[in-house]
Amino acid sequence: AHLQRNVRIQHLAARSHRRWVAGRGDRFVGSELIGFYGELLDRVPPERDPYLASVAESDRRWVRIGLEFHRSRARAEPRGR
Repeated sequence: AHLQRNVRIQHLAARSHRRWVAGRGDRFVGSELIGFYGELLDRVPPERDPYLASVAESDRRWVRIGLEFHRSRARAEPRGR
């Protein structure tokens, strides 16, 4: 099942890219992607995440630091990029 899911994701990624190049698709980037990451972090904080819960607390803080870094970069980027 894992292999089938990976093949499907790869197939959809190629189709999505072709639609975007043709001007008929969107990319999940910028503020929309950062908003998704923020919502994900709110719903599943690092200390409750199945993987990250086993990571040292001092290292889990990098999740929030990384999100704040990307938020600040997105605010600094000119529109249309």
